[in-house]
Amino acid sequence: MIIHRLLEITSMPFAAVDREQEHKPAFSFKYNGQISEQGYHLSIQENGVTIEYADLAGLNYSLITLKQIYNQCSNTIPYLKIKDAPDLKVRGLMLDIGRDKIPLCTRCID
Repeated sequence: MIIHRLLEITSMPFAAVDREQEHKPAFSFKYNGQISEQGYHLSIQENGVTIEYADLAGLNYSLITLKQIYNQCSNTIPYLKIKDAPDLKVRGLMLDIGRDKIPLCTRCID
């Protein structure tokens, strides 16, 4: 399941366990109950990618982050470490209307 999700999200070439293919990174996934809800630790080192996650949401966010890194770095993966978890239980979006046009909420007003 994780391997299929990894392929679906990233479209990256990889080897899950097979380290004979040196040009492809190896991946390891570890559950870590000490990470807060929806959180993950992503470590990209010479020997491969390690993802520690708190739950399936954290695993999903780590794979999305990995895809963004892969796409933004011209289809390469730089060495790095990321520890991420939301401050609030609900992830959302804030629109700073002070820096842009004020939206009209004609559909919101009855």
